[in-house]
Amino acid sequence: MSSISASKHRYFGEAIGVHASNRPTAPAIVSDAGTIDFSTFDRAIRAQGDAFRRAGIGRGARVALAMRDDPAHIVALFALQRLAAVPFITDVGDPPGIRDALAVAAGAVIAVGTPDDNAGWAVPFVAIGAGGDPAAELPPPPEPDDFCGFRRSSGTTAGVPRLTPVTHRYELSQLEFLRSTILWATGDRYLSIVSMAFELGRVSVQHALLCGSAVVLPPPLGSVDDLVAAVRRLGGTWTSITPTHLRHLLDRAGPRPLLPGLALLTTSAALTEGERVRVMAEVSPALYVLYATNEVGLIAVATPDDLRRVPGTAGRPIAAIAVEVVDDGGWPVPTGAVGEVRACHPAYPDAYASSEPGASSRFAGGWFYPGDLGCFDAEGHLFLKGPTDDVINVGGRKVYPSEIVECLATHAAVAEAAAVGIPERRFGAVPVAAVVLLAPASEDELLEHCRAFLPRGHSPARVIAFDALPKTAGAKLDRAALRRLLVARVAR
Repeated sequence: MSSISASKHRYFGEAIGVHASNRPTAPAIVSDAGTIDFSTFDRAIRAQGDAFRRAGIGRGARVALAMRDDPAHIVALFALQRLAAVPFITDVGDPPGIRDALAVAAGAVIAVGTPDDNAGWAVPFVAIGAGGDPAAELPPPPEPDDFCGFRRSSGTTAGVPRLTPVTHRYELSQLEFLRSTILWATGDRYLSIVSMAFELGRVSVQHALLCGSAVVLPPPLGSVDDLVAAVRRLGGTWTSITPTHLRHLLDRAGPRPLLPGLALLTTSAALTEGERVRVMAEVSPALYVLYATNEVGLIAVATPDDLRRVPGTAGRPIAAIAVEVVDDGGWPVPTGAVGEVRACHPAYPDAYASSEPGASSRFAGGWFYPGDLGCFDAEGHLFLKGPTDDVINVGGRKVYPSEIVECLATHAAVAEAAAVGIPERRFGAVPVAAVVLLAPASEDELLEHCRAFLPRGHSPARVIAFDALPKTAGAKLDRAALRRLLVARVAR
């Protein structure tokens, strides 16, 4: 496995110039507007860098980038990093309050975007695409330990994302590991499905380009049928897809595999084991599961071979990252025992870039705590058992919602499942499950299914069917809303 010490490059983005020299006419970005080769892409980065330099953007400048899924915005991102500026991504759909809070947290001194995005900023605004000279001499490139940018979390309970500063050295270490593990090939075509306003979409696009792949920007996809058609029409050989996308794909009728042209498919660790099996059989066998967080990026990877040999694993920790499973006192637990997952890398930050009280709580003592429970097997495979704040203490016994969800997912009538703890007088709390059904199934039938496969005392007290489970704006399960619904239903 490669580590940062094996990297040929000093900063995140340097490889673009290498591709421009070695493969100048190879496609870099393909969109409805046409194809940009690596030579043109490199010149565009230099021209945009010159324009930004003339606007006063230089080393260390904290810059808000109003990101759109557009070639000019990809150019702008690489140009900012080449100038040793420190960009952070804002979604053009962010409410002004969130956008302003991010700008304050990052210490932004300037914002960049399309002219349409110039509204309400408290800092100067520079339009992307303003003329610059590709032959102009740019300042010295960034050093490995300069900040490369800010990673953006999915949001706090108050709805405001947090920003984590990361260095060029750290981002290069992630890229080198992925390149050695997932084996991207020069000439691959990465189909960009997840918006670049999200970490998964942005990082995937950058990694693809740095590995010499072409990035294909499809027109807006309004349905699963559009996604299938885009993969087949545009010749995408690999893509990153959210679990939500994959679940919609599995519900789609049609010949299998649904995406036959894909040689590589990556997704997050949120899928159940039953869903992973179906994805590999019905969507693409080349499935890689990535255990990552927005704050620090990749922690572990499960290859297709891992998924076949070790069902349920989130993979092995990546090179240069130490991962432990610890008890409440911070001591590593024995193999097979469940505890809290934590990760450490020499280039991890100490805290979020925020003055919000408690915002640095996931960083402590040089470790980052993703907020997940897990365990290791004897071969070093990591298994996730659910969020730390979702463990259900039933009369002193720890019950993990993930085991209930995995069990219900194996029932033929269950399309989706979730489990939470609700207060109970005798035991303190009891697990209650919620399901969305594909076919009729009684509560007694589902409870009996759980009792047949789960350890004694780990089955849900109730299994309640809903037409749909409540979701957050990011399409994740809204556990707080679900708990309120279940408490009300049980009370009735």
